[in-house]
Amino acid sequence: MAKLVYPSPSVFTLANAARARGARATLPLALLVSLGVSLGLSAGCGDDSVATGTASDSDSDDTTGEDGTTAGPDTTGSVSTSSTQGPGTTASETTGSSSEGGTDGSSSTTATPTSSSTSPGTTTTGDTESGTETESGTETGGLQSTLLVGAGWATLLPEVEGSTAYFDVIAQQPPLALEPGDPNADSPGVFVESWDVGAIAIGNGFPSSHWVHDEIRAGAVAFQDAEDPLETIVVMAMADVYMLFRDDITVIHDKVKALLDDDATYDKLRFVVSATHNHMGPDTSGLDAINDEYYEYLADQMAIAIVDAVKTLQPAIVRTTASNYQFGLADQNAPYLVDPTLHSLQAVSEENPDEVIATVVQWQNHPETVLGWSKNVFASDGEAEYLKSIDECYTEDDENCYIEGQYISAGFAGYMARHIMEVTDAPALYFNGGVGAMMSPLRYPAWETEGPDGVDPGDGDVFPDDAVETGKGFHKLAVIGWELGERVLADLADAPDEFMEGPVEFSEKTFYTRLSNVQFRVGLTVIGDDPLQIGYQKRMLYTCPPMGPKDDETCVPDDYASELDAVLNLPKRVGDHAQTALVHARVGPIELITAPGEVVTELTHGLPSDFAEDPDEVYYGSGALRDANLVNHLPPDLYETPGYARQALEDGDYRWVLGLAQDSGGYILAPAHYRILCVADIFVAPGTCAALLGAGVIDYASFDGSTYAVAGARCKAITEDPALLTQPPYSLIPGAAEAVVASCEYGVAIGEFSSHYEETNSMGWDSGSDWLNAVWDITEFNQDPQQVNPDFIGKNVANL
Repeated sequence: MAKLVYPSPSVFTLANAARARGARATLPLALLVSLGVSLGLSAGCGDDSVATGTASDSDSDDTTGEDGTTAGPDTTGSVSTSSTQGPGTTASETTGSSSEGGTDGSSSTTATPTSSSTSPGTTTTGDTESGTETESGTETGGLQSTLLVGAGWATLLPEVEGSTAYFDVIAQQPPLALEPGDPNADSPGVFVESWDVGAIAIGNGFPSSHWVHDEIRAGAVAFQDAEDPLETIVVMAMADVYMLFRDDITVIHDKVKALLDDDATYDKLRFVVSATHNHMGPDTSGLDAINDEYYEYLADQMAIAIVDAVKTLQPAIVRTTASNYQFGLADQNAPYLVDPTLHSLQAVSEENPDEVIATVVQWQNHPETVLGWSKNVFASDGEAEYLKSIDECYTEDDENCYIEGQYISAGFAGYMARHIMEVTDAPALYFNGGVGAMMSPLRYPAWETEGPDGVDPGDGDVFPDDAVETGKGFHKLAVIGWELGERVLADLADAPDEFMEGPVEFSEKTFYTRLSNVQFRVGLTVIGDDPLQIGYQKRMLYTCPPMGPKDDETCVPDDYASELDAVLNLPKRVGDHAQTALVHARVGPIELITAPGEVVTELTHGLPSDFAEDPDEVYYGSGALRDANLVNHLPPDLYETPGYARQALEDGDYRWVLGLAQDSGGYILAPAHYRILCVADIFVAPGTCAALLGAGVIDYASFDGSTYAVAGARCKAITEDPALLTQPPYSLIPGAAEAVVASCEYGVAIGEFSSHYEETNSMGWDSGSDWLNAVWDITEFNQDPQQVNPDFIGKNVANL
């Protein structure tokens, strides 16, 4: 083998911490630009092309700071009422408000009720697999709720002249693109020349934004058991943003403490903070540029929603359901494993059950319906003239300015929330689940559900013979969101379970995971007092023993120090481990676990009971697609996982898994599925990777022979025990050890193995097993973890 020679990457200019029009300087993290490579956490989260062995674009994807012990609030001091405007009203002053809500950002307490066929005091049981509910007839003996619930919400729209009144024109009208043939179907919404805080980048788009298609929101719901001697308040908060990192969430905690101005109550709060993973909202990741002023505003708005939820705690009746629902949901990467579980919760006032306090929806789907499509939509002549004048006209024909990447939208989650809020006059919150690798609407053939061609969506797992596809675009986004809202309201009206008592419990566990993806170590480099690329605040990394144990005693902080990577010619952090966290909580019969990233279905819901047989070629496709997938991905007979999280939760219908909560570390993958690009063809000579594969030094070749890969397990083994490199097969071929080490260290920074984009946006090969081990620990699960979920029979309508 020829000597391994690292090519010289193009010069990487490190921007300092100076601000550019209120935003951090955009850092063009071009790793090995001479090789045409860019740093991960990429702008794309999905690709609607059919995977036939070629690479497809995809997406990347807090803590309390407490020790995990729980306590709760003094109910006599924390319950209060706030005056509000209901959704649909206007507001020109928007401190903590939207043009759809109250001027103080508080939740509405005057509700338009939804109907329920179950009277208070009746409990039901549900079958999550069939979606059916059966009434148990158990009476509670009267309305004496010991469960307290409060809620709040606030807009996250950026302000213009101190207000979001510019959005009134949309808030006061029917939502854009809802009806078939809507003349506004392709409208990007309201055009805004500039924001008060300066340029705002879009988390999955461009470094500037100028349109608002629909509202983005923050929401919070608080739960407390009045009989809990510790008086724990569990607060679930969400934001329609791309992601929220662990250290950045502490900014929100600090603002809640200051706004609440009640240390005794604050000390009883336990937070679950999640991003919906909205792909068309202000950048909160650092992909393009985090606007510091906007992030502070976002944190203020989230604090307003949280404090309002805490201050409006009241005795409540909670209705909850679970069903299977897949309209707008499909997996994009093989094996196609769709978890269609839709959880819904609605709290109503015990005093007046017609008064809705909040509706909470938990589903696993990326809000990214229009990615890659909106290059078909162009700015008007006047808008284009302005964009050209400030050099922000993105064009492919030197005339038209397309809107791709310059508009704000919450995606289907925002449309769902608007619909439920208009019906209930109360906050509606969306919490994402296991969306990794990748649950998305992009390849889902949504169909018209209204108008002359309308066909009921049903469960969404079968495309009706007489259905008419919506096509791509804002209309598809609206239909998916609206129908999700309709389904939630229908589920909640159809004999839901009801409960009026706790427990309300919370525990949090921190754990360490290796950042084997060097891109995270580069992006987390601290320049001045700011992270180079990833996140709003700098983040401590750690050096941990390679073979463990990895805990607070053995992992040493790197004190933000960096070193120069000789290959990348870039600084990277000395620490190679991150500390992250997960939460285990209970609210009545609901038990939930969180994941600090985009966890894959096989690690949350398990492998389907018929996975090995693959009926109707559901899980790998058919024909040429199947042939490619069985080579590019693990086939059923070799597919191994460390288990799945829901088996660690108690048997019941309401086992929630919240993704992108408490942190965002990219994809959380099954270790056996992790593959890293072989770089020897680049660093040595073409044909080297094929030779290494033949010698058993690396592990995979793609279906078309275009790329080669090293197994994550191999990289893990030689990283933890470098002495292995002195033994066969590495010792038999000169340069083989160096080649495989280079691939393990730099493969995900240079490119991807065929149709394996997810590795480039994962913390590393340990993330899946580290997360599940933390799940086993926090739930005290001591059984032998199973791979197959006997109750899971998956379908994926996009690939049937």
